[in-house]
Amino acid sequence: MALETQLLYEFDGFRLNPADHSLLCAGRPISLTPKSFDILVTLIERNGQLVTKDELMRKIWPDSFVEEANLTVNVSALRKALGDSPENQQYIETVPKLGYRFTAHVTTRNENPPSLTPIGPRSAEIGPASVASVAGRLPVLPKPAAKGFALRTAALWTVGLGIACALLAFWLLRRTPAPRVVSEPRRLAILPFRNNKQDASNDFLGYSLADAVITRLGNVQALRVRPSYAVEKYRDQAVEISKVASDLDVDTLLTGSFIREGDELRITCQLIDVKTRNLLWKGAFDIRYQKLLTVQDQVSDQIIQGLELNLSSSEAARLKSDEPASALAYEYYLRGVDLYARNEFPLAIEMLEKSAQIDPNYALTWAYLGRSYTASGSFELQGRDSYHKAQAAFDRALALQPAQIDTRVYLANFLTDTGRVEEAVPLLRESMKTNSNHAELHWELGYAYRFAGLLKESVAECERARQLDPAKR
Repeated sequence: MALETQLLYEFDGFRLNPADHSLLCAGRPISLTPKSFDILVTLIERNGQLVTKDELMRKIWPDSFVEEANLTVNVSALRKALGDSPENQQYIETVPKLGYRFTAHVTTRNENPPSLTPIGPRSAEIGPASVASVAGRLPVLPKPAAKGFALRTAALWTVGLGIACALLAFWLLRRTPAPRVVSEPRRLAILPFRNNKQDASNDFLGYSLADAVITRLGNVQALRVRPSYAVEKYRDQAVEISKVASDLDVDTLLTGSFIREGDELRITCQLIDVKTRNLLWKGAFDIRYQKLLTVQDQVSDQIIQGLELNLSSSEAARLKSDEPASALAYEYYLRGVDLYARNEFPLAIEMLEKSAQIDPNYALTWAYLGRSYTASGSFELQGRDSYHKAQAAFDRALALQPAQIDTRVYLANFLTDTGRVEEAVPLLRESMKTNSNHAELHWELGYAYRFAGLLKESVAECERARQLDPAKR
């Protein structure tokens, strides 16, 4: 039989052999990670042609869901190994926003691999004569003696009794109802959206849009959504899906990115089942920047559809109950949320006050204003005046949306810190009727119980919060 030939690629002193996964330069081996090697093979096979980022990610990570940054890191490592660079692209050309192209001249040739010689004698052929010879040496076993009538009767009785017992057991099982399987709520983390344009003026959208979706889904009982502070550390960094899921103890992840070009905004998301590695939903939204306030609704709706959640009528109503009316006011709100997360409380207050002036009927603006005033009074030593403003802001938020969970959590924390535990506890207990799986409610209730001297109850609530969100410390 003819030997198969191996296809080799050569360029500028390099020799690439996909069959044995080797890359040589002037006869010396070049070390590459498996993914970087596969990227190089793919680019060279399409020499001179554009290979899009989506094509590369589908081919290199066929059964995984990874961020685009993983591709960037591997291409960077490949360039370094080849002596290439983004500034001097002699081998791998970057096609902005699209993908990569291998530009060096490549020659191909076929080479026969070394032949393999069988070791040892061939196995002896087995023919009819040898079979007969072996059969002739086998001992002849005596036939068993015939059994008596009594033994056959006993055997029949035994078989009949066994059949009767099996039928009885089957009948009892049919009458016993199967235990009801109660599915555990999904554990979901929504990571900050990545800014693909690296434009600092729009970086605020990454965290604040994720926070908006997290807040929106906080009313859904069938979800345990990790809070914004738990995912804030993943801003502006490449993430490894399995590691992030393990760190946050979640089985579902939403990752996304955005790019703004003038008045155009494109947001891309993917919802991943971490255990099965299935893509539950992937989509993109192309919207005018003035329609920014619709993003939280669209993403939330797609998550609910992707997870096939059945909402109660009250849950569905709460999801649609508080809509911002002004695009500019909503942008100021998002900027304020981002600044608060960065502990820049005076600037956060400035943005949120501008938002409230333009649209005074958006409850979450007042809730975050109350939270920012509280932080300013506590950390910026603004004192009593900030606390008065915080109380007024919380009152306004509850007047607009009495059942908003995040507002109640922020207000309860404020009441506990200002010595009004007796008001904080019933506020939190009432909120649990909306969503008993909300970790922040249990944590704040444990915090309030501690100040009230109810240590046993405090420990129980904090432990419950940790069960719902193991990231709690």
